[in-house]
Amino acid sequence: MSKPSITYRDLRNTPGQVFERQRAGEALPLVAEGEAQAVLIPVQDGDVATALEAWNRGRALIALGR
Repeated sequence: MSKPSITYRDLRNTPGQVFERQRAGEALPLVAEGEAQAVLIPVQDGDVATALEAWNRGRALIALGR
């Protein structure tokens, strides 16, 4: 079983394993100093614009919920 998050070291030392997990559709929290700092999300078919749009919509929904 893979661990639920990755570290900067994982990304630097074993990027192939990180990308394999993303190809499987897994969103990966990026942890530094014991705290999540970012989330790496898979991009379908290289469509970065749609992924960023979805992220911005998600941020808006969170803001509305507050």
